[in-house]
Amino acid sequence: MIHRDAVTIDLQTVVSRRVDLLGLGTDIAALLPHLTDATIVRAWVDDPDHVTVAERTACADLGVDIGSIADWHGGADLVIRAPGFPRYRADVLPLLETTPVTTPIDLWLNTYRDDHRTVLVTGTKGKSTVVTMLAAIVDDSVAAGNIGVPIWTLDRLEPGRTVICEVSSYQGADTAATVDFAVLTSLSEDHVSWHGSVRQYHADKLRPVLAARRAVAPAALAFTLRQRGYQGELRGVAETDQPGPLDALPAHMGRNARLAITAARWLSVTFDDVTIADDPVRVLLDLPPLPGRLRRLQSAADDHRWYDDALASNPSAAAAAVEAFSGQPMWLIVGGIDRGVDLSPLIGAVAAASSRGPVSVLAIPDNGEDIVARLLDAGVDLAQTGSAADVASAVESIRGRATEPSVVLFSPGAPTPPQHGNWSNRSQAFTDAVVGEPQPMRSVTH
Repeated sequence: MIHRDAVTIDLQTVVSRRVDLLGLGTDIAALLPHLTDATIVRAWVDDPDHVTVAERTACADLGVDIGSIADWHGGADLVIRAPGFPRYRADVLPLLETTPVTTPIDLWLNTYRDDHRTVLVTGTKGKSTVVTMLAAIVDDSVAAGNIGVPIWTLDRLEPGRTVICEVSSYQGADTAATVDFAVLTSLSEDHVSWHGSVRQYHADKLRPVLAARRAVAPAALAFTLRQRGYQGELRGVAETDQPGPLDALPAHMGRNARLAITAARWLSVTFDDVTIADDPVRVLLDLPPLPGRLRRLQSAADDHRWYDDALASNPSAAAAAVEAFSGQPMWLIVGGIDRGVDLSPLIGAVAAASSRGPVSVLAIPDNGEDIVARLLDAGVDLAQTGSAADVASAVESIRGRATEPSVVLFSPGAPTPPQHGNWSNRSQAFTDAVVGEPQPMRSVTH
């Protein structure tokens, strides 16, 4: 099911139009103050009784009522969809197929892209890292979007600054904006339950990239983009590009760095008013690891090497972390929401690592035990297995069971279950259990 082409919508288009909001959240809350000239019919959510105080206040300030999606029958001139609101759900899709749809990110890009150099970053894994790297390299730049900064908080951004925007597949599904550059970091399998199929997930992930004027991608994916009909300027980046100091990084971090440097240099060559760091390689080598992205944690309680990789929420991302330490004694903590994605990348990585050194796997809810079972069914030789109620319990279990100093990876391979908050909650819980005290989150803007 590949839905119809998205329609280009900017803020002027919304003026005096009848608008339905599907879902709420931080992105919609940041946008709402800019919709004073629109006639918002209603904000529609699954359960109006579970709307946050902040969301209810933002709606009340504009006189927007909040209704149950079960009562939504369409009829508005256009729809602004919150990123996570399920576009392909059976009760929603027929109405969305007959109404123009946009998202807060798409609306901002279509409204302000002429005032800024715009770089869009997407991919199954690595997109937040590449956004952060680009923001560190490109002078006078700002990072926003799915990285955790609602893009409508940039409404007063002075013209001329470079905007580096992370776009998820949920957002890409209704992104029609044409940006200066797009960076595609990777393309595997994720969010299948939301998109309905791997084919639809890939289509939604690639939609904003195919609309960009210029694109940077790993060499193999550059070929894929051409196959999908990409007509813009395209640069493929091989793993052998820019050899030297970047080779000291874990392989997937090195790939991300090469993509970021290629995009930054191309951006500065294309636009005279864009400058970048004199030595981007050194900048990236000195860039502190971000929470949840293979960040080393220091523990005074043991000799293990602990790594917080909480953002590795799909099998391919977790596999990349395992591959980075293959051959070393390793404990892997896995588990989260089962989205029905293919586990073969993770199974292959753990199998290869276990053939080179002892690998143990500890399961946490919801699907950790299923992942362990799949590994064993595939004949993977695991040194130890076990389960724990949460990441803090997993840390204590490993400290009690490990027979030698090991690499310990919290690379869950699945998203955080609601009862445990979101990825940052599990990241912080893991950090607290390892270090013994909270560590501050770092800013991602530059």
